Amino acid sequence: MHFFDYALIRYMPDPKRGEIFNIGLIVFKSSAIDIRVLPHAHKVINNLNDNKLLSFQKSWEFLSAMVDEPSERYNILTSATHGVFLSEKAYFSIMAIHEYEPKIQELFNLLVKPTVAKRDVQHQNSRFYTNIKNQFKDLRILASTPHEIEYHKVVPHYLLNEEMGLSADFALKNGHLRVTQTVDYNVHNPKEKQKETGLKIMSFLEGKKVRDDAMFYFVYSANTQKEQEIRNQLNMVSEYTDQLFNFESHEEKGRYFRMMANFASEKTDTSPQMSVIHH
Repeated sequence: MHFFDYALIRYMPDPKRGEIFNIGLIVFKSSAIDIRVLPHAHKVINNLNDNKLLSFQKSWEFLSAMVDEPSERYNILTSATHGVFLSEKAYFSIMAIHEYEPKIQELFNLLVKPTVAKRDVQHQNSRFYTNIKNQFKDLRILASTPHEIEYHKVVPHYLLNEEMGLSADFALKNGHLRVTQTVDYNVHNPKEKQKETGLKIMSFLEGKKVRDDAMFYFVYSANTQKEQEIRNQLNMVSEYTDQLFNFESHEEKGRYFRMMANFASEKTDTSPQMSVIHH
């Protein structure tokens, strides 16, 4: 087990207002200090340019080099103020040294990085989406809460990135996170569908960040003529997805639902009985 003391680097731009901002953190290692500061702090805090922050960082490194003990480094750095000061010390522990960097990043994101206003995620369910959801419900594998993904249920509108407002139309977890996105191309709004396809591709990329071993399925509806018109879009989607299913084909529709039902079942050697909704 390895233990490290650390403190937050704080900045008070105007003592009259008393506003305090966390602009970085400093770790007191046995041989030196490790300083992490907020990049482009001037975009977040007025009167604090990056050159000023770099000057503080260099002066702290110089002062800390004058003493040997980590506790003495903390004491000498707390005496250097000028609007930038340190919080009380805290500590963290890790089992192995290779966990150090991820832990520092976790603390930085939690305590220093400014929070971003979260977008309201609003879902406009198409008839195509609703039909698929109802089929999952008929198969008794539709989750009623996101937590049920841990029990091999299909979760609708599974959140992938809250800040960006990206979600999967459906997600199931059984060995792998299995993400399904849907698009109905049999509508007379090609530009809107092109934009929607781009968002689906972005969600696949976000899903890969959530789980590196995630599997991606693209379910769409396009008649023969429409499929030729959107061939370029489908080719692009195919680069980011594991399987594509055109629900204009009853065979592909049945194959998709059998696949998902098997993933949702503890016994994957038998195919469940089902009636597939045609629309």
